[in-house]
Amino acid sequence: MRNESLEELLYVKNLKTNFYTDKGTIKAVDGVSFRIYKGKALGLMGETGSGKTTVAFSILRLIPHLFEITPRLMSTKVISKGEIVEGQIFFKGRDLLKLSEDEIRRLRGREISMIFQNPIAAMHPLMMIGYQIGEPVDAHERMKWNRIRQIVFDYLGRVEIADAKKRYSHDPHSFSGGEGQRIMIAMALICDPSLLIADEPTSSLDALVQRQILELIKRLKKEFDLSMLLMTHNLGVIAESSDHVGVMYAGKIVEYGDVTTIFKRPAHPYTKGLLNSVMKFKGIPGSPPDPYNLPAGCRFHPRCRYAKDICNKKQPENLEIEPGHFVACSRVHEISLN
Repeated sequence: MRNESLEELLYVKNLKTNFYTDKGTIKAVDGVSFRIYKGKALGLMGETGSGKTTVAFSILRLIPHLFEITPRLMSTKVISKGEIVEGQIFFKGRDLLKLSEDEIRRLRGREISMIFQNPIAAMHPLMMIGYQIGEPVDAHERMKWNRIRQIVFDYLGRVEIADAKKRYSHDPHSFSGGEGQRIMIAMALICDPSLLIADEPTSSLDALVQRQILELIKRLKKEFDLSMLLMTHNLGVIAESSDHVGVMYAGKIVEYGDVTTIFKRPAHPYTKGLLNSVMKFKGIPGSPPDPYNLPAGCRFHPRCRYAKDICNKKQPENLEIEPGHFVACSRVHEISLN
């Protein structure tokens, strides 16, 4: 999956991230590898629960522990513990998994930024948005707040928030969903990062606002010469905004290639099913697997009409079927998907 002619910014190698619960272990990300190049965008697409967001949080080393709090008993209980169990994440040549907490904290928000799902909910509800946007600058740069305020005004203008100076002091709930996403984008870009991670950046917005946000992201990507990791189940967003695409299913990348190849010549049955669900309104039969009880062999085989005995016995290798086009399917050379 390497392009020698481009400058590599991020290399994720054999990443494995687990969550441990009372019910068992969830292999949320299981052997994922990909590269992102300077000025290019990689789109990760797949159904909800495929592991896209866990990849993002693994890069930022923000894999969560979930707690259950019982106020009456004044007690807390860990109900899910997340852990990166294997792999390497090279950013500008440094393995992020080997950095200290202080070192990774200095990278977050400065070198690598993230746009979260549900932007209004991701912000502090009682803190004015101007301070929240300027907080990354305050954390990473020695600068007086009067200067930071002017930078915030500039970035609010760049993301096309009207009356920036007036609305600087408003709280998040004074803004619409689309405005909230613009504020989140300003917050992510204000320290001029090298890599922007966008997790479902248009999922909660209506069609017109989705289009506006998508055009804004594309314009800012070019303006800032950004590299991007874009995660969404919206195939239109992937098609318009990505240079390369990784298709995720049950914690694995099952197909990878440039965006034209993936959309015009899909080779994995799951990829074809995703495209047909949008273009032909033909859904994929069955449901994603139980994360506590993943199928043996190919994880997609219970839903695949091309499955044979080998599919439920052997985990498929990642095969390069044409230059730069990789597919994890044992029968990819035998089946016709047209």
